[in-house]
Amino acid sequence: IESQETQVHGFIMVGDDANLTFRQVLALGPKDAKKISGFVQDCFPARFKGMHILHQPWYITLFVTLMKSFMKQKMKERLHFYGMGGKLPPADPLAWIEYLREKG
Repeated sequence: IESQETQVHGFIMVGDDANLTFRQVLALGPKDAKKISGFVQDCFPARFKGMHILHQPWYITLFVTLMKSFMKQKMKERLHFYGMGGKLPPADPLAWIEYLREKG
C-alpha cells in the first residue's frame, strides 16, 4: 500500500476463509457489513482490482450476500468465490498467480 504504483494501479487480493468460524461471522451484523464494504470501496488507499476468496464456508456466502447490498456494481463484479462450502482442493500457488494475471 505504501507503493504509489500499487495505489494507482491497484492490486488483487486472495483470501482463504477455510478457518473462519461460524461464531466469528455471527458476531458481524448489518452495520459491520456496511462498514466493511464502505471501507473497501471508499476509504482504502489503494484500488482493489479483484478479491478472490478460497474455501469459503456456507455462512460466508450469507454474510457476503448481505455486504453486496451495500456495494457498488463495480465492486460486486470484482468479488469472486472458489470452493463453495470449503470443498476446494489444495491449489498450486503458481497456477493461481497465472490464472489471476490472465483474468485481471
